[in-house]
Amino acid sequence: FGQVERDFGPAWTGLLAVRYDRDEREQAVSAAGQALGRDEATFDAWQPKASLSWRPGEGTLLYATYAEGFRTGGFN
Repeated sequence: FGQVERDFGPAWTGLLAVRYDRDEREQAVSAAGQALGRDEATFDAWQPKASLSWRPGEGTLLYATYAEGFRTGGFN
């Protein structure tokens, strides 16, 4: 995970972040009660995030955020 935040004047702040996730999955495979082996898979992804905030006055904050999430897969 990494994150950088920077002020652009007294009212504006920008943020950039990124996270990397990796998940290794393993599942036993069987049919009719008989073991047939194992399935293995690796799921990985970068997850970026960007945010911009503006304080137009005391007690007020407006912001916009963009982010991508990641959910690992599975077996059928």
